[in-house]
Amino acid sequence: MKSDKPSKVHCKFCKVVCPYRSRHCAKCQVCIERYDHHCFWIGNCVGYHNHRQFYLFLLLQTINNIAMLFSLSRLHFTLYNNGHATTTIDIIMYSLRVAAFGFLLFTAYLLLYHSMLILAGMTTWEHMARKKITYLNYLPIGYNPFSKGMVANIK
Repeated sequence: MKSDKPSKVHCKFCKVVCPYRSRHCAKCQVCIERYDHHCFWIGNCVGYHNHRQFYLFLLLQTINNIAMLFSLSRLHFTLYNNGHATTTIDIIMYSLRVAAFGFLLFTAYLLLYHSMLILAGMTTWEHMARKKITYLNYLPIGYNPFSKGMVANIK
């Protein structure tokens, strides 16, 4: 009788049997438990042991970018009101504000994306490459066997 459960995950590089949701990272050369992704910003993989810290990093970066945008706006306003603003300073300040806004959009998008993944109980790898993952590809789209409900997923 054939079982509906897929076989265990076997890493062909490390030659070990890994728990479900694990994946071998080519950059780190190790298997990562509950692999999310390899992040070049932190120079490490995001997985079971550091996903909360990564989420906190995204949250703090987003807050930092909001503060930077407001600080640059306040500085420009102060320079303008004190009569120190010139065309060169205006160009520099507008350029810095556009760059800060771009960073804010980037980090806010990542924060929202990872918030959605946390609520769904998914990892980035599972979301992006579901058809390649042997223990998920036979399941219907929209079904996640690892989701425990939104509240439990957040915990």
